Amino acid sequence: MVTWQLAFELKEKVIALIARSPKAKQDFGFRDQLTDACKSVPSNIAEGYGRYRPAEIARFLEFAAGSLDETENHLRDGVGSGYFSAEDVGPRETLVKNR
Repeated sequence: MVTWQLAFELKEKVIALIARSPKAKQDFGFRDQLTDACKSVPSNIAEGYGRYRPAEIARFLEFAAGSLDETENHLRDGVGSGYFSAEDVGPRETLVKNR
């Protein structure tokens, strides 16, 4: 499923981005919120499809979309706080925007 694959790729790239930023790693609250948000995107997609009912799939895709928006917000906050550069975040924002 392409949607899950893109979400998983986003999660991996965000986690790698955090690992390369000493400031982001030291801000435990920020780090944990961003990590939780990006991890929940593929998790919610997988859970929805595992339920095999269209209404359940739609409900969990809505949860995933919310987590995707939260991830984007945290990435923007990371740029604003000087944890990441706009160039570092650019490709991730592209993935977020292409949903």
